[in-house]
Amino acid sequence: MTVGSLGFLHRKFEGGEESQLEDILRNLNYIVHSKRDASPFLADFGLSEPVHSSIEEALLRFSEELASSIARYEPRVELVEIEEIYERERTALAVHLRLRRSQALIALTVDPRERTLRWRPSGSEPQEAAGG
Repeated sequence: MTVGSLGFLHRKFEGGEESQLEDILRNLNYIVHSKRDASPFLADFGLSEPVHSSIEEALLRFSEELASSIARYEPRVELVEIEEIYERERTALAVHLRLRRSQALIALTVDPRERTLRWRPSGSEPQEAAGG
């Protein structure tokens, strides 16, 4: 099952009609909230738990897994950059994406500890992502 299939299931069973951006953000939320290796069918889907490692090691691993998951499971966006930022008294990740179809830029903030994702179109305030 691909992440695009999850969008179909959402529309079919929840009756949701959403924009492409909303669908992408929901799929990215699935990635951030899913534990890696939890499913035998999609072992590389999601992100590992940051156990027994320093914050630097956890952020590096989280960044690498996030980048590979985005590339594999959300082909409608191109990863531009992931950088560490300090926000709300903790370290988070600023994830910059480009929509492949429109070339619009999206900025996300991912909190690895809380597994939350907030987004904003370039130049606006962050908002909670769909399903977050």
